[in-house]
Amino acid sequence: MSAIAGRLRASAGRAGLRSSARAPALGARLFSARPGPARRPGPGPVAPAAAAAAAAQAQAPAQQQQQQPAPAAPAAGGGDALPAAIEASFLSLFAPDGPAAAPRVLQSWRRMCAGDAFERHWPGLGLQRCASYLPGLPEPPPPFPDPASDPGYSWLLEVEAAADQIIEEFEAAMANPAALEAAGNSVWVPAAREDALAYGPDWRTLVLMDRGDWDKFNSKLFPKTKKIITDLKAPAVEVFFARQTAGTGIASHTDDVNFIQTTHLGLRVPEGDCWMKCGDAEPRPWARGRVVIMDTSFMHETHNGTDSDRYVLIMRHWHPGTTPVERVALQFLCDCVDRGGTKFAANKAAKTLRALGLQSGAGGAAAGAPAAAAGGSAAGGGGKGKGGGGKKKR
Repeated sequence: MSAIAGRLRASAGRAGLRSSARAPALGARLFSARPGPARRPGPGPVAPAAAAAAAAQAQAPAQQQQQQPAPAAPAAGGGDALPAAIEASFLSLFAPDGPAAAPRVLQSWRRMCAGDAFERHWPGLGLQRCASYLPGLPEPPPPFPDPASDPGYSWLLEVEAAADQIIEEFEAAMANPAALEAAGNSVWVPAAREDALAYGPDWRTLVLMDRGDWDKFNSKLFPKTKKIITDLKAPAVEVFFARQTAGTGIASHTDDVNFIQTTHLGLRVPEGDCWMKCGDAEPRPWARGRVVIMDTSFMHETHNGTDSDRYVLIMRHWHPGTTPVERVALQFLCDCVDRGGTKFAANKAAKTLRALGLQSGAGGAAAGAPAAAAGGSAAGGGGKGKGGGGKKKR
């Protein structure tokens, strides 16, 4: 298997988008790593030369980095045939001179294929590290974004307003663990992938939405929670409950992408030594019924030093600085990696672009609305069949 192929597989798992045994290892770098069932592959190593190049690039001004041209396309033939085929299909859908152009995604893809990881230490904010990096998002990036700072986070404030309903439904299900286990799918499963070792054996999840698709068993057990997320057209790629056992923590790590963020809604939060830390920001405790957004491309960790388990609802979602077309383009790349080919992904992306009022390739309709107005499903991050992505995290 080629070096590029090895990187690709790791990527699709890192963002939560599917990465099957059929796909080359491109996956571990496209999206961020979320621990889950053993079907997820781990990331491939970053070549020393690529790491050195990324470190040097990190010292350059952000504007200069954004103006750098994308690396050359991977050459066709041999073990690199899949990356070349994916890029050719990408250019036919998201033509640079067409209304569905996604130049930032193309640049991110080429750099990921080249192993050109992004790493930068932001003074006072911390270390940001991305194997798959989308340039041009607002800088400097706050480790803990304020939900009132961008209209793209308004849906999270609505989730917070509905927290009592979510907590009531969660507690009702937890009142009968045996029934929950019998009716649910993979209830409270541990992290299983090698790159999830930071989570430890005691961190467990119960997934409602995985990579944009609602789990048909678990979502029926939490219909109110599903309805709240769906009605808001949330740009979510993953929605799941997470348990951090008393006396445990998650070691410092990065999710390796900057275009997907993570939000926690506190459900059962023990008092005392129980917190999350992101970048160099001060550690923050969880609070029952409150949301906390994290830019998990920063090194981050959690800790529960109390004698009670901590439960949160985790939502992994598109960064509000991404456009609807970029979300479709990113999803397309991960679908290609998952399937080990382009046909399914291309048909799906073309359908989603049409739903946005766009025509793929050169020419066609005018570009679509901003991401905040388009909502999750139109952009490929929301409902089933709409091109969402993701898997369990934190």
